[in-house]
Amino acid sequence: IDSPEDRERGIDLTTRGRTSDGVLLGTPGYASPEQARGQLDQLDARSDVFALGVTLQQCLTGRHPTNNNQRMLVTGPIPATATLVPGLPAEINTLIDAMLQRDPTRRPLPDAIKAVLAPLASPAGRAW
Repeated sequence: IDSPEDRERGIDLTTRGRTSDGVLLGTPGYASPEQARGQLDQLDARSDVFALGVTLQQCLTGRHPTNNNQRMLVTGPIPATATLVPGLPAEINTLIDAMLQRDPTRRPLPDAIKAVLAPLASPAGRAW
């Protein structure tokens, strides 16, 4: 809160809450490979897609894809969703596995994600 007391103490609220260039922001176990490598010029919505893929796989399996091992997210194998959740529809498996691609250009764009997930939010839902 910008109060007179803050101004008197010289607190600069225009920079409060901002990060410095090159500082990793976020939870390491959910950071995309490019984010973990510090490739700031490659960070965009596809980095968020990766984090969402980690979150979805964790929600479906009850565990983090690499047990929160950031190095494994960057260089090691990420288990295929179908091997962890038998019986899940193929389109969900394919979507999550695509979201977890290390190469950001191979990850789906938000509209493609929405197209797969939207039926799950419909009143009729989906049984699987």
